[in-house]
Amino acid sequence: MTNCSNPLALGWKHPGVEGIETRQGVITKWPLGPMPDQATVDGWVVEYEGRDVGAEDFDVLMASDEPLRRAFKKLVLAINDGTFEPGANISNAALKALLKPE
Repeated sequence: MTNCSNPLALGWKHPGVEGIETRQGVITKWPLGPMPDQATVDGWVVEYEGRDVGAEDFDVLMASDEPLRRAFKKLVLAINDGTFEPGANISNAALKALLKPE
């Protein structure tokens, strides 16, 4: 079972593909071959939800949200030191542990 917190991300990542279905946040039909794993779908959701964030909006958001700024800094540091590789499979638990508030 693969969950999708934002089903719009599926259509965005696979435009024009018919037959993708979700029910209550779970992908129930996937016409493109093997069902994608959870980490892949989570990555698509992150890409989709971040697609319209411009640099100006991002700067305002980061300046106004200290917990977000700390989480973002941790993520950047983890990418830079090789702990987390964008696009690689990482479990939800591992990502939550990485970004856990101090």
